[in-house]
Amino acid sequence: MKRRGVWKGFNVLFALLLVITSLILTGCFGSEEESSSGGTTYTIADYCPVAVGNMWLYQDEEGNYDWYYYVAHETYEGKDAYKDEEGHYCHVSFADGFWDYNDGIGWQQSLPAQMKVGDSFFRTEKITDESGNEIVTFKHTATLEAVEDVTVQAGTFSDALKIKIKLESTLASGETYTVTGTMWLAEGVGRVKWEGDDGTMEELVYASVNGKTYGEIPADAPAQPTLKTSKKRNPSKNFKKKFWFLKHF
Repeated sequence: MKRRGVWKGFNVLFALLLVITSLILTGCFGSEEESSSGGTTYTIADYCPVAVGNMWLYQDEEGNYDWYYYVAHETYEGKDAYKDEEGHYCHVSFADGFWDYNDGIGWQQSLPAQMKVGDSFFRTEKITDESGNEIVTFKHTATLEAVEDVTVQAGTFSDALKIKIKLESTLASGETYTVTGTMWLAEGVGRVKWEGDDGTMEELVYASVNGKTYGEIPADAPAQPTLKTSKKRNPSKNFKKKFWFLKHF
C-alpha cells in the first residue's frame, strides 16, 4: 500500500509510532441489550469473531486485495490472545472489549466492552525517550455514530456498527497530525468496510467466519491462504487495519 495523505512527509520513526496506536478489529459476534438510559447497548465482543481459521479478504480503493486471518490461539503476555498472519496479537472478551498488543508498549484497549449510539471511547498515551523526555502524545477516540445497513462486495449487512475513529498525534515541538476515518462492524462477521477521510477505502469481498461464508473469492484475487502462510508486517497497511485499523483496532 502506498503512503499518501497524512502519511506523506512523515519520517519512518514517526509513522511507526503512529501505527502503534492504530486500532482495527477484523471479526466480532453480536448481542445487544437495553441500557438504563433507554438506548440499545451493543456488546463489542459480539462483533468480533476471533477464532483460528477465520479469514477475511478485502479490496482497497486501488483495487488491491489483502487477506487477513487468525493462525493461533494462545496465552500472550498474560491475556487470552489470538495471533494473526503477521504475528500481531489481539484479545477480545465480553468483560473488557477489544485489545491489541504492540511491541514496546504492551496491551492497549481499542474499544470498550459495550457501546451505544453516541458513546465515545478515549485513550491517551505518551511516548518518551530513554531519558524520560516526551517524544509524542497520542489521543485515540472511537465514537459509535450509528447502526445502519451497509452494502459491500461480500453482500449487504444489516445493523452494522458505524464507528468513527480519530487519532491525534502531537510531537514535543507542538506539531499535531490528525487521522480520521470510519469503519463498519457487522454482527458475526467483523469489519466489513473502512473509509478514511483522506480518500482511502477498504471493503470486504469474501469472508469465512465460524463456519459461514460471505461473498465469493474473485478470479483475480490471491488464492485463499492456509494457516501456515505468513506475511511480513507492513506499517502503512497495518495502520489501516488497526483503524480496524487500523490493523487491530
